[in-house]
Amino acid sequence: MACLESLSDDILHLVVSYLNTERVSALRYLRSISRRLSLYADSELYRTIVLEEDNFAQEQASYRCIERLLDPTDALRHQVRFLRVRAFNGDEGSFCMNTRMLQDCIKFIHKLDSFSWDIEAPLPSSLLDVLHLHHPLAQLCVFVRQLDQKIVASSQLHRLSISVPCSDVISPKSTATFEQLRDVLMQNHNIRALSIDAHLDCKLRDAAMEELRDHQQTTLMPCGQIPLSTLPRELLDEHLKAETSITVTNKVQIPLQPTDKLPKLEELAIKGRTYTLDEDHCRCLQRCIGWSRLKRLTLNCSDYGSFFETFTGEVPQLKHLDIFIQVHDHRYRRRPKKLIGACNFISSLSNLKALVVRYDDIELCHEFWRDLVATHGERLESFSLIRSCSPCLDSICQDGLWNFLSSFTAVKDLELVMPNSTFSSHIRCAYCSVYCSMGTMPYMPSLERLSVSTRVSSNDERSLHACYTNHAHDILQQLWSSYVVQPSSCQLDAVNLKFWRWTSPSPHARTAAIAGDMVPSEINFESTRRDHQLVIKARDERKVTTTYYNEIREMFVEHCIKVSYVATHQEQRDRRRG
Repeated sequence: MACLESLSDDILHLVVSYLNTERVSALRYLRSISRRLSLYADSELYRTIVLEEDNFAQEQASYRCIERLLDPTDALRHQVRFLRVRAFNGDEGSFCMNTRMLQDCIKFIHKLDSFSWDIEAPLPSSLLDVLHLHHPLAQLCVFVRQLDQKIVASSQLHRLSISVPCSDVISPKSTATFEQLRDVLMQNHNIRALSIDAHLDCKLRDAAMEELRDHQQTTLMPCGQIPLSTLPRELLDEHLKAETSITVTNKVQIPLQPTDKLPKLEELAIKGRTYTLDEDHCRCLQRCIGWSRLKRLTLNCSDYGSFFETFTGEVPQLKHLDIFIQVHDHRYRRRPKKLIGACNFISSLSNLKALVVRYDDIELCHEFWRDLVATHGERLESFSLIRSCSPCLDSICQDGLWNFLSSFTAVKDLELVMPNSTFSSHIRCAYCSVYCSMGTMPYMPSLERLSVSTRVSSNDERSLHACYTNHAHDILQQLWSSYVVQPSSCQLDAVNLKFWRWTSPSPHARTAAIAGDMVPSEINFESTRRDHQLVIKARDERKVTTTYYNEIREMFVEHCIKVSYVATHQEQRDRRRG
C-alpha cells in the first residue's frame, strides 16, 4: 500500500482536490508530517495570494504576505503563482502596502503566472514595468475606467475589464471612449477576456449640459424669444433634456464595422444595463469575433435586442452563461415581449455546465423555466438563481421553487439569492417561527455545495447575530439531517447561509436613510460536516463564532434512521482591531 511520502505531487493534487471543503484542513495536516509534504502543502495553500485592505483582518493578512515575500529566507516566493490586488488605498492612504512594496513583491516572486489589478485606482506604471521585466510570460488582468495606452498596448494583457464613463448612460453625448476601446481591440489580439460596463460620470454629464446650454443661448434663440438664461433652472433643464433626447442619437456600444477583426475571446461580459444590442451591432459582433472559442458569457443588459436570434447555435463551446432576465417594465428599458429568443439560445448550448440567472420576477410556469429543465435538467453542474432587489411579491416562491430545483439532477453547486423577507411574510421558516423565504429544502442527490442569501428587515433594532443565529442553526441542522439519513451516499460538503440588511453607521437611522448613507450589514453561517460532527461558523463584522455539534443516530425500525445534533462546545474570536 502506497504511503503519502511515495506519492507524486500530481497524485497528491488529485487526492487533495477531491476533498473539497476539507482541502485546507488536509493541507495543514500534511504540513505536520514531513518537510517534503510541508513544501507541497505550502505550494497549494499559497499558490494564489490576494492583497486587500477593506478591514483590519485583511490588512494584517496582506501585510504578513508581503513581509514573507520580501524575506529572502522564506520559501513563499517560490510557491506563489497568482498575485491579485483587490483593494489598495494608495501610497498615502494604505496601512499595509505601497507601490514600492508591491514592486518588490512582483520582483522577488520566483515564477508568476498571472497578475491581477482589480481596483478602480489606475495601475502604477512602475508596477507594469517590473512585471514586464521580471515576468514577461505572466498574464496581466486589469480593471480600468480610463484606457491607459501603456497598459492596453502590453503584449501580456490577457483580461481587460473596463467601465466606460458616460455623460448619459442611455444616449451619451460622446462615444470617444468606446471608439478608443474599439481601437485597442483592433490592435491587441492577445486579449482573451473582455468585460464591458458603463457608468454615469457626473463631470461629463455637467459639461455636456453646460455645453448644450451655451449652445442654446447663443445660436438657437429666435428673435423676440425670452432668453433661456432668464428661465428658472428647473424649466431650463427640462428644455435641455427634451432637446437632448431629440438631437443625440449616440448609443452605449462599441462602434464596430463589419470588416473589423477583434481578438478571439474566450470570455465576454457585457455588464452595462443600457448597452444596445440592436440588429446591426449584433451582426458586426458576429463577424468580428471568433465565437467558436467562447467559453464564458455574461449578459446583464435590460434589452437584448437581436442578440439571441443572431447567436443561437454560434457558441458551441460555451460552458458558463450569466444572464439577466427582465419581465417588468423599467424606466429606461421596455420589457421584452417574449422570451422565446432566450429559450432557443439556451437550448442550443449543448456544452453548458454552469448557469446564472438574474431575474426580477418570473413565474415557474413560464416556458423559459420549462425549456430550461427539459434541455439542461440532467446536464447543469452549477446553477445560480439571483433575485433583483425590486420589492415586489415573488411568484417564484409561491409556485414551488424547491420542486423546480429538484428537476436538476446533476447540480453540484447551487446558489440562491432570495427575495426580500420583508415582502415574503406569507412564508414562515419550516423549522422555527422566523419569517423567511427559504422554505423546505428538497433532497438533491448530486448536491455538494449550497449557498443561500436573503435580505431581511431593517426595522429590527437587534443585531443580526441576535435575530438569526438560532434560526440559521435550526435550518442547518435540519438540512444536514435530511441529507445524512438518505440511503444513498451523501455528497453534500458545505452549506452557507447569509442574512443581510441595510443599516445606518450612525444612531440616527431615519435621517441616514433619507440622506442615502445606509451601508449593508451581513452575517454568514458556514457549515461543514466532519467525521460525524457538524461545524457551524457564524461570521459578522465583529466576530467569528464556531459551534461544534455531535451527530446522534437513532434507529426506530428497520431502515428508519433519525439524525439529530447536540452542541458540544463553542469557540469565538474577534475580527476587529483592538
